[in-house]
Amino acid sequence: MTIFRLLFFCSKMRRKRVMRKKNERVTRLFRTAGIIGWILMLAAPGLGKERIPALLITGENNHDWAYTYRSLKEILEDTELFSVTMTENPSVRLARDDLDQYRVFILDYNGKRWGEKAEEAFLAAVRGGVGVVIVHASNNAFEGWKDFEALVGLCWRKGTGHGKFHEFDVKIIDRNHPLTFGMPDLKAHPDELYHNLVKMEGANYRVLATAHSSKESNGTGKSEPMMTVSHFGKGRVFHTPLGHVWRGDVNSRSSHLDPQFRWLIARGAEWAATGQCSIEGKTFGLNVPAVSSGRPRSPWIFRCVLNEKPRMIVAALDPRMWVAYDAESCSFYRSWGGGVNFEGAVFTGEHGPQPTTLGEPFDEGPVGSVWTLKKEGVRESLTAQYLGYRIIAGRLRLQYRLTSSSGRVFLASESPECGALADPVLYRTFFLSGLSSGEAVEVNLGDLSGVSQTEGDALEIQKVGDEYRAVLQDGESVLRLTYHLTEMP
Repeated sequence: MTIFRLLFFCSKMRRKRVMRKKNERVTRLFRTAGIIGWILMLAAPGLGKERIPALLITGENNHDWAYTYRSLKEILEDTELFSVTMTENPSVRLARDDLDQYRVFILDYNGKRWGEKAEEAFLAAVRGGVGVVIVHASNNAFEGWKDFEALVGLCWRKGTGHGKFHEFDVKIIDRNHPLTFGMPDLKAHPDELYHNLVKMEGANYRVLATAHSSKESNGTGKSEPMMTVSHFGKGRVFHTPLGHVWRGDVNSRSSHLDPQFRWLIARGAEWAATGQCSIEGKTFGLNVPAVSSGRPRSPWIFRCVLNEKPRMIVAALDPRMWVAYDAESCSFYRSWGGGVNFEGAVFTGEHGPQPTTLGEPFDEGPVGSVWTLKKEGVRESLTAQYLGYRIIAGRLRLQYRLTSSSGRVFLASESPECGALADPVLYRTFFLSGLSSGEAVEVNLGDLSGVSQTEGDALEIQKVGDEYRAVLQDGESVLRLTYHLTEMP
């Protein structure tokens, strides 16, 4: 009996060893599969990442919309960043109350009006933060719809025209924007070149690129805008008159087949949806060399004592414009065009001297606290704390924490940039989060004594005594400050 028990015990132990080895093999297999899965997820762009929901609005156009909507959908989906839904019946689709599920609308439409309900819902969604991309003949649409015309900015109206379909260069004139930062000019792009687009009532846009409309192509002999960006409420708007495809003209499809155009549309849509651009030219087979942003110094952002003031964050935005911010008060200190005299132990080894600004300032900010919470006429000072800075898509973003006396916390940031125009222009882009309905944050801009024109999409710009204050809403707000000077240093 003992022998049988011993044999049974040995057999049982043998089975356990076999099962243990099998379990170990299965565990190793699952572990290996898990590692492979993570590798694939990291290697494949867009895999495991939530895609940007986009609504492509089409269905009627004097151009070949049956081709262009498929092309635009393919462009966006090739990036693996977008999930694209298409509607050929915008008067019905846009009348629904779920438009806020989308991050961006792509307009490939030139036809009859959508009806009051759909139009109001579309505008409300854009004002609430949904971006818009306007492509080619979509700027022909809806003559007399004032809000739409202001949103587009430049429309095909009486006096607008184009020359023959031909190849031409598109010149980037403003690379100090996320969409065009580091982006080269478009070379020999085949397309139709719109000329004499009409600036619409209430339009406020920024031109990023132009093309020469040559007399030889039956054009105007002038540079015409080919890319503009703007804001409509909280919504970002990208507009390009490029992308002509005519019905029955297969050769005109070359405009959409150009990888340069496809990259532009993808970047424009990403910026309209998110405010940033991450899509690289290699996504569309372009070997794009790096293009200098024109920063006059490396590093172009640094912290130092400046003009005997400690904790200054200095940014060399452009050879023509430098700015500094006070990290103590979380406020704008100064803009100027002469650079910095780098003296002191950190820069020259000499103790005593400190860095100073060179040249007269364009503008100087206020002294002390600049942030205030507003609700229903009641104002409450906010305590600001500097959280450091980040460089996002090649642009500086200063980050702050704003705290009310009751302990509520809001996050704020500012991104300054110099406009690449003849006149000295400083763009101050603010981002706010955490505000409730009816609340706004007021930022003191100082006396703006060096500013000749102030524009932007802040809720309001008020003058209180000798100082100006911008009232900002939750989300993004852009101020455009044009200085008195006719020429920058």
